[in-house]
Amino acid sequence: MLEFVVTHPAATACALRQQLRKSLPWAHELLVVGDEDVLKVHVRTGRPDLALGIGLECGAVDDIVLRAETRSVLVA
Repeated sequence: MLEFVVTHPAATACALRQQLRKSLPWAHELLVVGDEDVLKVHVRTGRPDLALGIGLECGAVDDIVLRAETRSVLVA
């Protein structure tokens, strides 16, 4: 799971969401919210480097949170 903030973005939340969707079609839980000053991004992807690169193309990236996901399987 990756979360980050883009300050003074050069794109809208909608435009950044579309770019992330296009570049990371396998991503899960893609969420981009904010306004003209700050955008918050949340995405589950195996390629956080690509998502951060797209964020950097849009503006200054800050408050990066990267958590490794583990899957648990319940066996009955």
